[in-house]
Amino acid sequence: MKKINFNIKNMIVALLLSLLVPTFDFPKAYTLRWENEDYFIKPKHLTSAELQKFVEEKIITEEQANKIEEFLKKHEEEKKEEKEKFQKMDDKQRENYLEQNYKKRPDIFGDLVSSKIITEEQANRIKEMIQRNHENKLQEVLKKEISKGTITSEQLTKINEFLSKKKEEKAKLESMSPEERKAYCASKKPKDLFTELKEAGIINESQKEALSKALHDNFNNKKPEN
Repeated sequence: MKKINFNIKNMIVALLLSLLVPTFDFPKAYTLRWENEDYFIKPKHLTSAELQKFVEEKIITEEQANKIEEFLKKHEEEKKEEKEKFQKMDDKQRENYLEQNYKKRPDIFGDLVSSKIITEEQANRIKEMIQRNHENKLQEVLKKEISKGTITSEQLTKINEFLSKKKEEKAKLESMSPEERKAYCASKKPKDLFTELKEAGIINESQKEALSKALHDNFNNKKPEN
């Protein structure tokens, strides 16, 4: 069998960590990714409160919201079973498992559509609403960080110009064929927004860390440290 060219122990640790992360917790360093962001909308973004908002916006029905919750509960149970099976595997079995699965990306909305719980149109509207909420939270964080002196108003202007260009790139991506989109995404290493801003020379490393933490705290309704 062809050997996989990565450190198997590190991959095992990474997979176990991903399986152990609680469904509704955000990571300590929260970031935003812009290419293929559908893959980064997780089940944890579909809490009961969020689903109720979609019902109130008449995007989905109450019945669909209940079915989504049931689907996510089943998803978590399957994830738990998968973790338990993985823990019982020997090294060779784990290597085979990782070789077959480590490149797979979760697509919760694709699963909900294929399960006929929601339509593709509803999935797109939910994703747009979640993305809009993320963008609003980002702007809220950035403005607060200006008042704290973390970044300047000039930097905020440059950040928003950068975001506008990213949206233009996304629009071009959506106009591509599935094959072109797949090739494009495969050619680019996914990076979070703040890393890209640092690489573009808009913010420095300390600002990157501060913004990442501030965004995490905002999503978790955590009071900022004095």
